[in-house]
Amino acid sequence: MDKSGLALALTRTAQTPLYMQLASKLHDGLQHGRWTPNDALPSERMLSDALSVSRDTARKALALLCARGVLTRVRGSGTYPAGCAPLGEAPPREPPKPRWQSRELGRASAEEVLALGLSPEAEVVRCTSLSGPAGQPTAIVSSVVPLRYMPQPVDWHMDMDSYFQALGWADTRLLQRVRAVCATPEQARQLGVGPGTALLQVKQVRYASQGQALELCHTHWLGAKADYCVELRRTP
Repeated sequence: MDKSGLALALTRTAQTPLYMQLASKLHDGLQHGRWTPNDALPSERMLSDALSVSRDTARKALALLCARGVLTRVRGSGTYPAGCAPLGEAPPREPPKPRWQSRELGRASAEEVLALGLSPEAEVVRCTSLSGPAGQPTAIVSSVVPLRYMPQPVDWHMDMDSYFQALGWADTRLLQRVRAVCATPEQARQLGVGPGTALLQVKQVRYASQGQALELCHTHWLGAKADYCVELRRTP
């Protein structure tokens, strides 16, 4: 590979997914100095056209290297080297702290009672946060947790995954429902868009190993930012 072309060979019959092969090839080029910190890597479209792979494959390869601290994205400019640490060693990252919009305690609604298997008198903790870069949120995350699983909501400052793992309640099953909705005036205000903007709503119920429902979560993604992928496999 050189800076002016993309002479890459991906093995389409290999067990390793194409995006991981591509990430490895790009990383090898970085380690051998094919790009300097001032050189933008080929764009997703360039990679897709030159290698006859899908844009999704190119996007996932670049995203993998960005997630591992090898590349960095510059808005409106491109993707640049950010160091050449070994590909197999992802740098330790502290989970991002939620940007809370509200946290409150109240009686479970009819939907919450049904989804979480609660009694009509049960109390729940409701938490709403924004996801995405500061000042440019891409999603609103609204979680509902039975009070018995979060007895001190005021002192809780971590994301849901970290919270349940810290208590030894790692989920074993997630039930999701996805549908398209229009932003309400309040959702539009929080996301900085106009009312009626297309959103992707993901409704999720988290279950623990004993079958108890731990959390009901509604995530509203900006339609232009959401990328939903499902893999189906046929078992013999």
